[in-house]
Amino acid sequence: MTSTSLVRRAMSWCGQSMGRRMEEWKSLSIGSEQETSAMVSTLRLVNNVIGLAIPAYRTIKMLRKPLKADLIHWVQYWVVIACLFFAEALLEYFYLDNFIPLYELQKTFVLGYMQMPVFCGAQVVFVRFLMPFIRRYERRFDEWIWNWSWNSPQDDT
Repeated sequence: MTSTSLVRRAMSWCGQSMGRRMEEWKSLSIGSEQETSAMVSTLRLVNNVIGLAIPAYRTIKMLRKPLKADLIHWVQYWVVIACLFFAEALLEYFYLDNFIPLYELQKTFVLGYMQMPVFCGAQVVFVRFLMPFIRRYERRFDEWIWNWSWNSPQDDT
């Protein structure tokens, strides 16, 4: 059995299994619709505090007495957060966020992991995932951005 057929078989199984799981998650109910809506609204507020307000305040404090390590941490954090918010916008555009169980709660934990220097979550995501992706597609991104901006790709280096 080749690796390609193995991958196809696994993807087929995952697709069938995912379809069943989606139906199960759709039927999951935390409470009444009003309770669920209130919980989601509260989690969105918490997410904005954890993901935006606290990091913005800590960034401002860091800028008063900048240390290189803190500067690198917060620049990586804001780049990762920008990418996550872009990915979230894509999920919402295609209504895929509705299929992720307890989406707002999971987002709360991810944002906490990203912003806390103890975990270095933003650095892990930046170094392991984001930078390899950007390196791979950097020329395409430069060309695309060049078509939409006034600067040449060489001006950014």
